[in-house]
Amino acid sequence: MRRLAILAIAVSALSVAIPAASASAAPAGGFVEVFLDANFSGQGALIGDGQAMPDFGKFVGSTTSFQDKVSSIINESDHDYCFFVDNNFRGISLPEPAHTREGSIGAFNDKLSSARIC
Repeated sequence: MRRLAILAIAVSALSVAIPAASASAAPAGGFVEVFLDANFSGQGALIGDGQAMPDFGKFVGSTTSFQDKVSSIINESDHDYCFFVDNNFRGISLPEPAHTREGSIGAFNDKLSSARIC
C-alpha cells in the first residue's frame, strides 16, 4: 500500500512538471497560418485555433514582421476569423470562414495587421 502511495505521488509530480507550452505545441482543433507570399509560399506564422493576434509585427518566435506583409491565409481552425487592416482588431476586416484557404487575398494583400475570431 505504501509503495502505491509513493508511486501515485511520483506520477502526480511528473504531470505537474510538464510545461504548458508542450501541451499546446499542436493546437487542438486546428490552426490559422498567414504567409508573406501568395499561394501559401514564403515564410509563414501560426495562430492557434481560438487565439487572437493583435499585432502581426510581434509573432512570438519570429524574427520577421508580418505587419502589412501578409499575402495568403490558411484557416484550418474550427472558427471563422476576421483579419484587420489595423492593429488591435481595428479598421476594415477580411472574413475568413473556418476550414478555408485563400492563396491570394486581393485588395487586402500586404495590408493586414491583426486577426481574431469574428
